[in-house]
Amino acid sequence: MPTLVFDVGMSIIGIQNSNGGRYIPYYGDGRKKALERLERACEIVTYNGNRYDLKELNTLSLSLRGKGFKAPKNHIDIREKFWPNILGKCLGDTFNDNVASSRVFPDTYEGSNQADVYRTWMLWKHWNGTLRSGMVNLTT
Repeated sequence: MPTLVFDVGMSIIGIQNSNGGRYIPYYGDGRKKALERLERACEIVTYNGNRYDLKELNTLSLSLRGKGFKAPKNHIDIREKFWPNILGKCLGDTFNDNVASSRVFPDTYEGSNQADVYRTWMLWKHWNGTLRSGMVNLTT
């Protein structure tokens, strides 16, 4: 099973496979499929997930499925990796400080979610050491 990077919004769950699979947005009842997909993952990656995303998934799961969200054993909260023991900077600032990218996303609700998933994925790759240390320019 893959490592999945995700972000939860008010009416969306955006997910991307860490191997570079395409971003998939889930809306409405489709979020049930997103919950199931995340529960089956070997690892999930968030930015500030311990403070927000996992709680939102649990609330959503109770609402949509009548049962709580069962997170995989392996969860990496990238915010905590970059800012241990403090609240630290927001996702956008952390991304800009560590990864340079010219990638542009649509100025829409879904585009914002996709950008957050992408930034979290790039920070996870940076933290994992799969990107060179320091600033890396990405043009994709």
